[in-house]
Amino acid sequence: DAALNLDDADGDGVTTCDGDCDDGDIALNLDDADGDGLTSCDGDCDDSDAALNLDDVDGDGLSSCDGDCDDSDAALNLDDVDGDGLSSCDGDCDDDDAALNLDDADGDGVTTCDSDCDDSDASMTLGGQTWSGNYSPATDADLEDFCLCYTDIEGSLSISSTKLTTLSGLSCLESVGIEVNIGSNASLVELTGLDNLSEINSSLTITGNPSLGSLTGLEGLQYAWSLVEINDNDSLVDMSGLDNVEYIGALLVYYNDSLVDMNGLDGLATIWGDLQLYENDSLVDLAGMENVTYINSDIDVYYNDSLVDMTGLEGLTFIDDLLFAYNDSLVDVSGLDNVASMGSLTMYDNDSLVNFSGLDSLETTTSTFQIYDNDALENLAGLENLTTTDYFYIHENDLLTSLTGLRDLTSVESLYVSDNATLADVNGLESLQSISRELSINENPLLVDLSGFESLETVGSTLRIQDNISVVDLDGFGSLTSVGSDFKIEDNDSLENMGDMDNLSSIGRDLLIDDNISLTEVSALHNVESLGGDFTVTDNSSLSTSDAEALRDAIGESNVGGTVTISGNGS
Repeated sequence: DAALNLDDADGDGVTTCDGDCDDGDIALNLDDADGDGLTSCDGDCDDSDAALNLDDVDGDGLSSCDGDCDDSDAALNLDDVDGDGLSSCDGDCDDDDAALNLDDADGDGVTTCDSDCDDSDASMTLGGQTWSGNYSPATDADLEDFCLCYTDIEGSLSISSTKLTTLSGLSCLESVGIEVNIGSNASLVELTGLDNLSEINSSLTITGNPSLGSLTGLEGLQYAWSLVEINDNDSLVDMSGLDNVEYIGALLVYYNDSLVDMNGLDGLATIWGDLQLYENDSLVDLAGMENVTYINSDIDVYYNDSLVDMTGLEGLTFIDDLLFAYNDSLVDVSGLDNVASMGSLTMYDNDSLVNFSGLDSLETTTSTFQIYDNDALENLAGLENLTTTDYFYIHENDLLTSLTGLRDLTSVESLYVSDNATLADVNGLESLQSISRELSINENPLLVDLSGFESLETVGSTLRIQDNISVVDLDGFGSLTSVGSDFKIEDNDSLENMGDMDNLSSIGRDLLIDDNISLTEVSALHNVESLGGDFTVTDNSSLSTSDAEALRDAIGESNVGGTVTISGNGS
């Protein structure tokens, strides 16, 4: 082989017969200048630097001679996986994401690899910032970059009429300055992504999301300072997801057809405004609200067809105003057992309500107490500890036969008992001593006996007994001494006499005895000493004129402050 000879063409002291791999290039020889075990003829790319060799220590397929910038770390190599023109050896901080690179597009001196959250805007550099104004994402793409820069929203968050299934792109969100509105999202099944949201300064509205089965994703929320409104979410079963909420400004829950109870509100202690629950067709009770101890305003519960009782509100001791209406399955109000006082109570059109069991601790109401149009109500059992109330209306309860349950009631502002089709007596009012304004007993067709008023001493304003066609006498008013305004006895077809009203001595304004066709005597009123207004005894066809005149004379015309009218009575 002529190529193998004793020539030393390149003058490196080695011939091809000595093993010179290239006798035309003095740099290629058998020397191992850097002591790395390789000569330039073995392929050592730099025989002056032992760090540059043919080893592939990290197994990435590249040696330091191939350009591997760190042969001890396979992650540092010459690949450009994300196609941004940079390899990890060039300093690419994430070679899987072309958005993270060494460019400084906005000229702020910070690259995306340096944590510039928006390299198109020099004013946006580091993450953890507050989004200015309102934020309304519509697609997953809209959510992708939010968490690069932001953790808070200055204005409102509105997610409305989107095709989103989750809100996972908002996992960084911690607070919203005004309101959160999540509405009319047909495919949204949960709220995962809002897990770090701890505070909403205004309202949270979740409405019209037909696939939303739970509120999972709101576990981080502790405070909703204004309104929480949850309505028209057809698949929502309970409140799971709101487990850590401690305070709500007001809570409105309505038109959620599958909602069974309130489980998930276990951490809630305070509702500063109203609690409104209506038209939740599957709602059975309020289990899940046991730790609520304070509701500052009204509780309105109506049109919940499956609601049986109020189990879940055992933590309440005071209620401002309470309304129950059109809850067809409501049997009683168990669950309110610890409520001792309230402002007003209104109960109407609850077709299955039998009594008031559950209000056993109630002692006072400071405003109106209304009970009407409850078709199954038989008595007032459950109100045995009620001692005082303001305006008390008992009206159109077709099966109410007595007022049993009011044994401790001693004073009311006004009492109205009217249009109760089967009410036979007023037993249950035996402790009632004073009515500061009006007593009105009207249009109770089967009412015969008024003996429940034995302890009543004063009526501050008007006493009206009218259109009770079965009342025979007024026995039961033996303790009554004064009526502050008008005393009106009208249209009681079976009334025969004034009973035991012998102690009545003063009537502040008018006395009207009119059109009581069976009335024969009024002598029980002969002890009235003063009458501030008109004396009118008219159209009592069985009462003799002489008996009417005898009553006038017993009072004394000089003690009558107004006019005297006697007419249309019997002969």
